[in-house]
Amino acid sequence: MLALSVKEFCQSVGISHRTFWNLVNRGEAPPLVRVGRRVLIRTDTADAWLKEREKMRAAA
Repeated sequence: MLALSVKEFCQSVGISHRTFWNLVNRGEAPPLVRVGRRVLIRTDTADAWLKEREKMRAAA
């Protein structure tokens, strides 16, 4: 799979839609791709985002 829907992404990382959109508003979410009316998150950028979050957590 090349991209996840917002719902699929939220389910895979265990966050709510509200938390996701709060991250978007703060500029802390993975980059979004719009394809027609769909909002998607590429799997490679989702992986990179998760790795960065792990690094931030380890440094804290």
